[in-house]
Amino acid sequence: MGYKRPRLEDLKGEDPRNIAAFLMRHGWERTGGRDGYDRYRFKDGRSNTEQQSVIVPLDQSWADYDELLGELLLRIEATSPEVGPLMVKELLERSLGDELKFRKDVSTIGGAVAWSAGRDLIWAAENILLAGAKTRLSRRAYYGQANGRFAHRFLDSVLMGQTEIGSYVVTAFAPPHEAFPDRAPKVDAPSIAGLGTYTGREIVESVVGGLESTVEALEHYKTTNSMSGFERGVSSGVSREMVEAVRRMVVDSDGADVTVEWSGEVVASQPLQAKTHLAFEGSAAPVLERAGHTLASLQPAEHVTAVGRLSLVSRPKRGEMGVVRLKVSAGSEASTLQIRLSEESFEVAAAAIAHEEEVQVTGRQERDGNRYWLYDADLDVVPAALNDVGQLF
Repeated sequence: MGYKRPRLEDLKGEDPRNIAAFLMRHGWERTGGRDGYDRYRFKDGRSNTEQQSVIVPLDQSWADYDELLGELLLRIEATSPEVGPLMVKELLERSLGDELKFRKDVSTIGGAVAWSAGRDLIWAAENILLAGAKTRLSRRAYYGQANGRFAHRFLDSVLMGQTEIGSYVVTAFAPPHEAFPDRAPKVDAPSIAGLGTYTGREIVESVVGGLESTVEALEHYKTTNSMSGFERGVSSGVSREMVEAVRRMVVDSDGADVTVEWSGEVVASQPLQAKTHLAFEGSAAPVLERAGHTLASLQPAEHVTAVGRLSLVSRPKRGEMGVVRLKVSAGSEASTLQIRLSEESFEVAAAAIAHEEEVQVTGRQERDGNRYWLYDADLDVVPAALNDVGQLF
């Protein structure tokens, strides 16, 4: 009574990763696979018979994808009859997941905002999610490329929702049940349940933890004018990447906030309110920029003196430094260096660009992804008599 046999039509168009995530929640474990499919085994203490093994096809473009999906349903039914209809019900009726809304308070005209403001908010939302995911594996003041692949595997599973009329909001839906291994699984390698794997809910909790600690560090700075709150916050998820992403969210705004509505489908690892709200003032932008430099300085750095020609990236504006790019001819392994400069130093750089003069720049070199940055830079124009850079080294 009440049994409804699962039909292939019910699952057509379903993301195969959602099917795999369901299996892992209901008694299966990944035991291997090849390009295009994964193999799962039902964990019930019995031997691994062929009947208890199922194949989840991953590539929906395959000509036999529907046939393999149909075989999967039949095998699930034979192995655990009660799970088949439950899978269809859960996948069809589930929510989109934990909902994160990133809002930037800027002037609008009929709900529209300046292109640069919208671009900054999307970049900030993406990088807050990435920074929070990185903290799930380890806590660092500055990540660079560390934990990047894990973070992007999580980001690839996040959905972007629609914005809202009359405001500028970026909405993200993170899958609370989906499991993310700390390393990409190798072909034919069995998984070890619970080891080096984190759920989407756990990662979103890390995102929120990093944002909460950033709020606390800003409050500490207000009363003490000290960066020590950011330094202590590293153990709670504060990082250079997180504070830079928040800075981009609040810059040129009257404030910004992040709201998280937790999906009721998951039993939380700790009691959670239905909604979490975190607010940031627009005036926090210069503090966050300074905090980013402080956190970057906590990592081992290389001090270099590089020579080359400059080009303009962005001029200084309210609450921000200017940025120039140095095409390196000597003194650094980097082919180009991005350099933030105070308004005074920027004027020297602008004159060097206008007169096509070479400059010598000394500072702390850091790598961020594929880019190199030079911090705390001292800049001087190379005298014409020394334009042969070989005389400088």
